[in-house]
Amino acid sequence: MKLPRILLGSAGALCSLAIFPATGIAQSDVTQPSDPIIASSTNSPGSEGVANAIDNQPTKYLNFDTIGLDGIPSGFVVSPSVGATLVSGISLQSANDAVERDPLRIRLEGSNDEAPTWEDGTWELIYENDEVPSWVEAFPDGDRFQTQTFSFESKKAFLHYRWTVVQVQGEGANSMQIAEVELLGRVLPGDVTQPGDALIASSTNSPGSEGVANAIDGQPTKYLNFDTIGVDGVPSGFVVTPAVGKTVLLGLSMQSANDAVERDPLWVRLEGSNDEAPTWEDGNWTTIYENEEVPSWTETFPDGDRFQTQTFIFSNKTPYTHYRWTVVQVQGEAANSMQIAEVELLGTSAPVDVTLPGDPILASSGNSPGSEGVANAIDNQPTKYLNFDTIGVDGLPSGFVVSPSVGATTVIGLSMQSANDAVERDPLWVRLEGSNDEEPSWEDGDWMTIYENEEVPSWTETFPDGDRFQTQAFYFDNSTAYLHYRWTVLQVQGESANSMQIAEVELLALSEAADCSKAAFLTKPVETPVLEGETAEFFTKVNGPWPVQWHKNGEPIAGAIQTVFTTGPVTAANEGDTYSVEIVGCESSEPVSAVIFDPASGPVSIGLNFVGSGANGAPTQVLPTDIGGASLQAYWSNSVEDAPGTPTGFLDDLVNSRGESTAISVEWTGTNSWGAGTGTDDTNAKLLNGLIEAGPNEDEPATIIFSGVPDNEFSMLIYSVARPLEFPFANFYQVETDQRVYMMEENADAYNPAPSFRQVTSTDPDNRGTGNFVRFDGISPVDGTITLNFWDDGDGAANATINAIQLVEGISPELRFTEIGLDSATRKVSLTWTSAENRTYTMERSTDLMEWQELADGIEAAAGEMTTTYTDESVPDDVPEVYYRAVEEN
Repeated sequence: MKLPRILLGSAGALCSLAIFPATGIAQSDVTQPSDPIIASSTNSPGSEGVANAIDNQPTKYLNFDTIGLDGIPSGFVVSPSVGATLVSGISLQSANDAVERDPLRIRLEGSNDEAPTWEDGTWELIYENDEVPSWVEAFPDGDRFQTQTFSFESKKAFLHYRWTVVQVQGEGANSMQIAEVELLGRVLPGDVTQPGDALIASSTNSPGSEGVANAIDGQPTKYLNFDTIGVDGVPSGFVVTPAVGKTVLLGLSMQSANDAVERDPLWVRLEGSNDEAPTWEDGNWTTIYENEEVPSWTETFPDGDRFQTQTFIFSNKTPYTHYRWTVVQVQGEAANSMQIAEVELLGTSAPVDVTLPGDPILASSGNSPGSEGVANAIDNQPTKYLNFDTIGVDGLPSGFVVSPSVGATTVIGLSMQSANDAVERDPLWVRLEGSNDEEPSWEDGDWMTIYENEEVPSWTETFPDGDRFQTQAFYFDNSTAYLHYRWTVLQVQGESANSMQIAEVELLALSEAADCSKAAFLTKPVETPVLEGETAEFFTKVNGPWPVQWHKNGEPIAGAIQTVFTTGPVTAANEGDTYSVEIVGCESSEPVSAVIFDPASGPVSIGLNFVGSGANGAPTQVLPTDIGGASLQAYWSNSVEDAPGTPTGFLDDLVNSRGESTAISVEWTGTNSWGAGTGTDDTNAKLLNGLIEAGPNEDEPATIIFSGVPDNEFSMLIYSVARPLEFPFANFYQVETDQRVYMMEENADAYNPAPSFRQVTSTDPDNRGTGNFVRFDGISPVDGTITLNFWDDGDGAANATINAIQLVEGISPELRFTEIGLDSATRKVSLTWTSAENRTYTMERSTDLMEWQELADGIEAAAGEMTTTYTDESVPDDVPEVYYRAVEEN
């Protein structure tokens, strides 16, 4: 039983944003004071040794080897403890005295040897500067403890770095000095693949134990394919779909296999695709990286070329769902096959939207229908924003200004989801601008163009099999952070369009770290029922583009960095596994599990989901394996007998909640169909999204009639969520029991921030409850039929709806609290619960859930009503929170 908890005086806290620049590589010092460091020599004073060069303090490293113009080079070797890093910048802070000791000519080298030293090792030049500007000239007002920073191109990651001062600034210098050296870059991106990811081999021309799965198993096994022979063979490789979802690749690593060096890759190609299900042969593939001369492992690792890894870094801004890795040619002309021990695709999670529903947003004008206003453009639902200003080729521009609540962000991408109808209304010419003014408006402010596209591809051509509710994404270079953004449609696709429409606009940025003073969960994962053998999905939402990491049994899941995580098949053996998600570096959710749902454990029921049509994401169908509803069930029926979204229809031989055929049929007659906009993230969202509309009045109601119902007692559960910005009055009449309930319908705007079933029990049309769920109990069929009538009661501007309905066999009326009220001045608490006539109840109170105080017994159910109310008038002044429970006595 879920107990109501009353907080009598409580405080809450909301938990800035670091964004990758357009390259996707964040610049920060990869060294830290505890890193292993080797001096070029010991020719330093005791208190001015080499460790001072990376201690993050204005101490100094001084070495007497480098004197004037003729001294010996000096410096250090450092091995960042964070592992392999990609360094693309260096900063130097001058020390306290003698400006002639400052570096003039410097060199930075990298090595991936096991343990190189100052004198020995395989060192590769990364950066050299023969004329470091004089600190006296660069900082004329204070040249000491000042920092100069230099950036450079770098495509290779290293484990060790050698920093060398070849010459100092002054001929008369007796030493080299530096206060701090910072190597600027980032840790090598992680592998986005994991063992078990969906893999397709280029062919089956492989030995049984050396198949394609070995290429991403994290072990020194090998994938061998006999197609690629010498210089004339067929390309070989694989297609992989990382389970973590869309990612942005920034690198590729390849580990050589055990034998025959001529089989190693020489020419490799890496491609990405966002098709639904591309194959090795087919799909829209875009080249991300190609290398026709991969260095020979024998030359690169002369002391041991087997099971060694080469890593290649490249620039890429576009996220993909699928990847194709191809070996076009191998190293040796005499090779009889291609071999590889391991392939790692190195990257980050896809850029995420910096806007949130509820962010301040200004429309270009008020020329929009009531339910299709500007807020729909950033509500994360398939609702739509429509504006009648932009017509054909001669209309006015339309759009919006949005100010992301997370603060300044560096946006590098824009995605747009098409709305429900009229393809000519889709955007053709769009512009995105940014401003850091205090309060810019649509008309005024200092706006800088970030991105402009005068020829957005037609959704019809891009998605020929289904151009509605499809998303196109565009990426661009931008390194400036803005507080406000203006999105403008200057022209739509069709000359005859009467308006501009869009379902969703997302402004995309790559997040590196969360500011824990702002970051917070909007929703956390919950215990999820799943049929045995099926996968389970866990969801989370956070209040900004913060990085997240999923954990299984307390351990991080490699690559699981999206807001949705899908498990493998859930069985009795792994049902106890727990899952949680962390806003990286900040808060973590509580562990939850995927719980196997046994359809036979609950009552037998029939569920009907109205898939809807029109706007707001409809049609939306529930899969047979989806489990949802206030009375949990699988095997929902979808109202698609005649056509998706039909407002009237008939289904015969319905399947029940145990997957069994029945003799029950259902016929419905609504007046229209549409979508509510609750989304498709989970089963209940899908159940509540499609809808049919009510009749215009009690004399002309819409109806839902179940026929062939066996003799028994049933409950009817009705789900009603309205479209955005609508607040319809809905009337429900259960014919066989002569029961009525009057509701003010909750709309999707109210449901989405707090997904839950909220029951309405009001039997007084002048005192309606607000919610999304109605229940009738004690129904016995008459001549095998059970009938529901429903109609509007309003001004006609908003239409009452039903999204789904359940007919549940043989369950008792549910005892649950429906309303809780607190008068903070008097500290009185009123509690309303579902009740049945001729029954009595006891009300109890607790402060710790262990000891319960009886407040009253013999509370009689309100005659002729479906609920009863009790008021606790004696909550002590020193009690901060309190729990209540109602107990049925008879």
